[in-house]
Amino acid sequence: MFLTLILLGVGLYFGIQTYGFQTWLAKRASNYLSSELNNTVEVKAVKLEFFSKAQLKGVTILDRHLDTLLNGDLLVNIKKFSYRQKKINFGKITLKNVTSKLIRYKGDSTFNYQFLVDYFDSGKADTSTSQPWNVQFGDLILDNVSFVYRNEKYVTKVTRNINFDDIWLTHTSGKIAGFKIKGDTIQGTVSKLRTLEQSGFELINLSTTASISGRRLLCENLVLKTPITLIKGKIDFSSSSWDDYTDFIQKVQLNCRLEDSSYVHTDDIASFASELNGLKKTIFLSGEIKGHVSDMNLKGLKLAYGNHTRFNGNMTLSGLPDLSACCLHFDAKELSTNYSDLARIPAYPFSENKKINLPMELKRLGNISYKGKFDGSLDDFTAFGRFNTGLGKVEAQLSIRLGKKPDDITYSGKLTTTDFALGTLIGQNDLNGLTLKSEINGKGISIKNLKASFVGQILNVTYNGYNYKNISLNGQISDELFKGLLVSKDPNADFDFNGTVNFKNKLPEMDFISTINVLKLGALNLPINRDSGVISSQVFISINGDNIDNLSGQINFDNTIYKTASKTFKLSSFNIEMDQASFKKKIKLTTEYLDAGMSGNYELSNLKPAIQVLLYNYYPTFFKKPVKPKKFDEDLTFKIRVKKFNTIHELFLPLLMFSPKSTLDGSFNAIENKLNIQVSSSKASFGNLQVTELGVILNENKNTVLGEVSGKMLNLNDSTIIENFNVAATSVDKDSQFSIDWDNLKSPVSKGELKGQIFFDNSELSLAYEKLNITVQDSTWSLNAPNSLIIDKLGSILVNPVEVSNRNQVIRVGGTLSQKPGDSLLITTDHVLLGQFNPLLRLIKLKLDGSLQGNIKLSNANKNFVFLGNLHLKDLKINDNTVGELVVTTDYNSTEQYISLNGFTSLGIQDESGNQVKNISFKGNYYLDKRPETIDVDFEARP
Repeated sequence: MFLTLILLGVGLYFGIQTYGFQTWLAKRASNYLSSELNNTVEVKAVKLEFFSKAQLKGVTILDRHLDTLLNGDLLVNIKKFSYRQKKINFGKITLKNVTSKLIRYKGDSTFNYQFLVDYFDSGKADTSTSQPWNVQFGDLILDNVSFVYRNEKYVTKVTRNINFDDIWLTHTSGKIAGFKIKGDTIQGTVSKLRTLEQSGFELINLSTTASISGRRLLCENLVLKTPITLIKGKIDFSSSSWDDYTDFIQKVQLNCRLEDSSYVHTDDIASFASELNGLKKTIFLSGEIKGHVSDMNLKGLKLAYGNHTRFNGNMTLSGLPDLSACCLHFDAKELSTNYSDLARIPAYPFSENKKINLPMELKRLGNISYKGKFDGSLDDFTAFGRFNTGLGKVEAQLSIRLGKKPDDITYSGKLTTTDFALGTLIGQNDLNGLTLKSEINGKGISIKNLKASFVGQILNVTYNGYNYKNISLNGQISDELFKGLLVSKDPNADFDFNGTVNFKNKLPEMDFISTINVLKLGALNLPINRDSGVISSQVFISINGDNIDNLSGQINFDNTIYKTASKTFKLSSFNIEMDQASFKKKIKLTTEYLDAGMSGNYELSNLKPAIQVLLYNYYPTFFKKPVKPKKFDEDLTFKIRVKKFNTIHELFLPLLMFSPKSTLDGSFNAIENKLNIQVSSSKASFGNLQVTELGVILNENKNTVLGEVSGKMLNLNDSTIIENFNVAATSVDKDSQFSIDWDNLKSPVSKGELKGQIFFDNSELSLAYEKLNITVQDSTWSLNAPNSLIIDKLGSILVNPVEVSNRNQVIRVGGTLSQKPGDSLLITTDHVLLGQFNPLLRLIKLKLDGSLQGNIKLSNANKNFVFLGNLHLKDLKINDNTVGELVVTTDYNSTEQYISLNGFTSLGIQDESGNQVKNISFKGNYYLDKRPETIDVDFEARP
C-alpha cells in the first residue's frame, strides 16, 4: 500500500507536468464549476509551467442569459510566486481574442457577473487576521479585445453618438505598463492603444499615463489621435460615476491643458456631445480649459478655425450648448474672422444643416480683427474695444440689452470711426473715408415703440473725390415722430437739412427744408459742365410713402441761382409733383425750360427690369436673359415738351440742341412688350449736324422693331446739304433691313437711294447692299449688281467684287483689308470725273476738276497703312488752279518707299533759280500714318 501510494504520488507529480493531463484536469474543474453554478464554464486547453507560465485557451464563461461573460485566451507570465508570503508578481498578462460583456438586463438590479460573486461569497465577513495576498501586475497586453458595457434599460438604436449605457469596443489592442487595479481604479502607462466604438468613433493611437475610474479619467503626457483629431497635453475628466458621461456637458468636470499642435474635429466631440452633430469643423487650439463644458474657463486660449478666424486671450463661457442662454466674457488680445469663415458655420441646431443668415455688409467688411473686451450674454452685453476691418477702423463702447420682445431692446454707447469706407459697406462706392464721433441712446426697434437719440460729428468724409469736413448730425425719434438736423459748414459745401418724418399713419409723411447757401460744384467734383460754378437754393420736400413706388407729394426748388465765371443762371422754377397712391399714377415735372410727365399703371422699381425683358425679347443675342424672369404689367405713357433748351444745352447737353416746342411722346406696355417713341422738332442739332423738321419714330409691329428718322434739311456744313431725307430700319435680333433716301426736288438733281440688310452672327457682321443709286448734279451712279461686305470680330473687311458706274465712268472695289500679310483691297477707276464729288469735298475745303483713271492697292499689314498704285489725272484743276496732266506713282512695299508726281504744268512751284517745277518725287523710309525717319525730296525743274 505504501509503495502504491508512492507510485501514485510520483505518477501524479509527473502526470501533472503534461499538457494533456493539465487540460483534462482543467476540464474536470470546469465541469465541476458548471454543475455547481448551473452555468457553462469551459476551458478548451491548458498549458502550465508551474510558478512561471500559464496559458488558458478557449476560456468561456456564460451568464444566466447564456450570453458571453468572458471568452478568449489568457496568457500569464509569473515573475514571482510565494505561497508562504502570499505574494504573486505577474510579469506579463496577455488577453488575446478576448470578449468580455458586462450587462445589466431589463428587470435585473445587478450586472450579469453577480452570480459568480454570490457563489464565492460565503455570506460571512472575513474576521481572520491572516495576511491578504499581495498581487502585482507587470505589462497588460491587449490583442484584439472586445468589451461590452450595457444597461439594457437605456439601450437605444445605435447612432453616431456614444451611448454610455451601451458601449461596445472592438478591435482593441495596445500595451498598458505598470498596470494596477486599486478598487475601481485602473492605472497604467498606455502606449499605442487603439479601438473602435460601435457608434463609429475610432481611436487610432492613445499614449499616456492614465488613471481611469468612474470618478476620474486622468491622462497625462497625452497623445491622442483619431482619423480627424490630434490632442497633445493633459486631459483630466472628473465625475461622480460613469453615468455622468451620459450628460457630459453638464456633469463632467474638465481640467485640461492642450499644446499648440493640437486640433479637434467637432465630429469627435459630437460623439460625446450630440448637440454638436452636423457642425463638421476642425478647430486648432491650445491653452488651459477648466470647468464643465456648460461652464468653462479658458486661459491662454489660442484658437484657429478656417482661413481667417483666430482668437488669442482669456475667455469664460457658461450656458453651452444653448447659445441663446450662453454667458460670455473674454479679454481678447486678438480676435479675427471674416464672412467666408462665418458663413460656413451652420445655424444651431447644426444637424438641420441650415445656413446661418449673415448680412452682405459683413462680407464687404473683409477681414475683421478686434482687440478688447466683451462681457455678458448674447442678449445683454457690454463690449468695448477696437475693430480693424478691410474698410477702416471702428472703436465702440456699447451696451445692449434684449428683452422678451424685440421692442424691449435698449442700447447706449459711443461709436467712433477712422477713415471708414462707409460707401463700400452700403454699396455706394464713392462715399468713403468717414471719420465720425457719435453717441446713441435708445429703446425699441419698431417705429411704433422706438425712442432714440443720435448725436454725431463728422470730422471727415470723402464723397466723389472731395473731402467734406465739419458736419454735425442730431436726431431724435419718439411717439412715431422723427426730428433731424444735418448742418454742414464745409467751406465748399455750406448747407443744412432740417425736417420731420411722421410714422403715425400707414405711410410715413416727410417734411424737410434744406437751405443751400454755397455748393461749389467744381471743388466738390460735381461739374455740370466745363465752366462749373456755385449753386444756392431753397429746397422744400413734402412727400409721403415708404418706398420709391408709393411716394406722393411735392419737391420744390425755389430761388435757385447758379453762377459760373462767365454767367449767372437763375433757375427760379423747378417743381416735381407725384401721385402714386392711386391705381393710375402720375409724376409731373414743371420748369421754365421744359415740362415732363408720366402716367399709368406702373411701379418705378419695375421699369428697369421690365425694359430688360423687352430688350431680351427682341434682341436675345445682344442682351442677357433676366436672371429671374417675371411677368410685368406696367402700362404707361410719357411726354416731354421743350420751352427753352438753351440753359439745358449749356449746362447739361453741350452737343444737343432743340428748338422751342419740340416734343417727345411715348408709351410702354410691358404685358405686350411694346415701346413707342415719337420725337418732333422744327430745328435740332447734334454737334455740327443741323436738322430742320426732324421726326423720329420708334415702335413695334408684329414682333419687329421699326425705326425711322426724317427731316426736311440736313446740314453737314455750311455748303453741304441733304434735303428731304428719310432713314428707315426694321430689325429683330440679328437681322436688320434698312433703307436711306433723299431728294432735293429741284434742278440740278441731287438725290440718293440705298437699300440693304445687316446681319450679325457670333463672329462677324454682314452688310448686304441690294440697291444703290446716287445722283449728284444730274449725274447718277448705280450699283451694277447686289453685293455685300463682311467685317469679322478682328476688324478684317472682306469686300466681294463690286462695281458702280455712271455711263462710261466705273469704280470697282474688291479684296480684303486686314492685318494679314498679303491681304489687300484693290480700287480701280475708269474715266471718273472729279468735279461731281465737289459737294462732298467741300467738307475738307477742296475743289477738284478733271478725270481720274488708274488703280490703288491698299493694305494694313503690321498696323501701317500702305498703298501702291498708278493714277492718271487729266485736265486736273485744284481749287480752280489748272494743273493739267498728273501721273501719281506709289510704291510702299520696297525697302525705300517713294511717291512720284509727274506732270505739273501750272501750279506755280519754282526752284531756287526761279524755274518752273515739273516733277516731284519723295524717297525714304516712312509711312503715311507715322513721322518719317528719313526722307529725300527731289525736284526736277523745267527751264
